[in-house]
Amino acid sequence: MGLFERAAETPPEKSPPSSFQQWAEFSHFAHCGVFCAQSKFMLLKHAYGIPCESVLKSISTNDFWRGSAAGDEWILPERGNERFAAFLQFLENDEKENAARFAILKLSENPTTFFFAYTSNEFPKLPSEENFRREVLAILESKKSFFFRQGDEKKISGLVGNSGALVLTASLEPLFKKIFSGEEKNFFSENPEAKKILSNTIFEEFFFATKKHFLWPDFVYAKDFSKIKIVSILTRKKREETMREKIFDAGKEIFKAPHATQIAVEIAAQTFDAEEIISYILRGEV
Repeated sequence: MGLFERAAETPPEKSPPSSFQQWAEFSHFAHCGVFCAQSKFMLLKHAYGIPCESVLKSISTNDFWRGSAAGDEWILPERGNERFAAFLQFLENDEKENAARFAILKLSENPTTFFFAYTSNEFPKLPSEENFRREVLAILESKKSFFFRQGDEKKISGLVGNSGALVLTASLEPLFKKIFSGEEKNFFSENPEAKKILSNTIFEEFFFATKKHFLWPDFVYAKDFSKIKIVSILTRKKREETMREKIFDAGKEIFKAPHATQIAVEIAAQTFDAEEIISYILRGEV
């Protein structure tokens, strides 16, 4: 086995969670998110394991949260509890049937922010309210993990070798046009900031799912909340169709199957030049 093959098979050491989705997975939550105040509404600004339809159902009022989630302690309603029914409104039909418990905690007052989770089984052991607030707020304040990082250029240059890389782009733009033209179209037309926030929430979830389908030595980036760029190192024979299937599989974790296949995938190029790859990541040019 040559040096290149060894490098490709040896992923870098795992770093501490740097995104909400990484933290949620590490903390063993199946479905969770963070509601944040936006004008007179509360919206799901971060999400993990929550399908697109449920994200769109997160639109709620400040008054609801002040009344249904008052206090500074954990709120833990279970199915059959009167309080439980109040939070079902945020879940799409399949999720409503499967959810058995909620866990809700106010994270901050200004801006009003709530942690929201649900499960069909048991929750992991929940820490004290103060420790949990400190931990989650620190994650929310950390830098996004999908940008190009210092040191990645050297890693890519070392891995491209003689095999080259396939570069791809995945965009949710055509799918968003369809999603936001549904029954809430008028609301989003009148509240473009809400549309932007929920689009970003869905995009972050899709980005995280895509990264899990393109493991080391592949690289996944997003310069903003519009397109995902993938550098797939050709350590073995890879077909373009296989790459598309991976993206669609990632989409199925968030969107219903017919919608997932509407993600726009573009095969930019196959290249053996590391400088071209870096240019593609940063500027979209190959």
